[in-house]
Amino acid sequence: MAENVPVEQGQDHAMYSVILGFVVLAVILGSVLFVFSQREDSDGDENNETPTPTAMTEPTVSPTDVPDGDITDVPTPTITVEPTSEATNEVTFELTGQPYEYSLNEIRVSQGDLVTIEFTSTDGFHDFNIDELGVASDRVNTGNTTTVQFTADQVGTFNFYCSVSNQRAQGMEGVFIVE
Repeated sequence: MAENVPVEQGQDHAMYSVILGFVVLAVILGSVLFVFSQREDSDGDENNETPTPTAMTEPTVSPTDVPDGDITDVPTPTITVEPTSEATNEVTFELTGQPYEYSLNEIRVSQGDLVTIEFTSTDGFHDFNIDELGVASDRVNTGNTTTVQFTADQVGTFNFYCSVSNQRAQGMEGVFIVE
């Protein structure tokens, strides 16, 4: 038995189908164009290698940099790098931390020592830092250990501390002495 559908409703359905088809086709074409445009950008350098510079620029020297303005006798600039001092001794400290305190209040080393701090949190979230020596450990939670290694290259007395929350203000700090 034939369905009695008004002609107007059937035409609306057909029109929506055509519009939906055009939208889908536009999305597909846009995606294809995008992919091809990306491929063309990368095709310019088939090996995907960074180009190597072929010429080096010479340092610029003005007449005011040279005595008597004679640029012909400019000496070639040199860079002198002082050798780093070898560590005279390797020292390791096992340090623990709990709320507001470290297990050691003072650590003493000699200049040039290769220092290893094995820091374990026994209660809470803590770390180990010496700002003046550029030392900063990872932050660790209860039962975890982190290790930080550095050369004690500056003589002096430095504070080590925990940077978590207000631990330092509550007394979680000590003295690191390099003699």
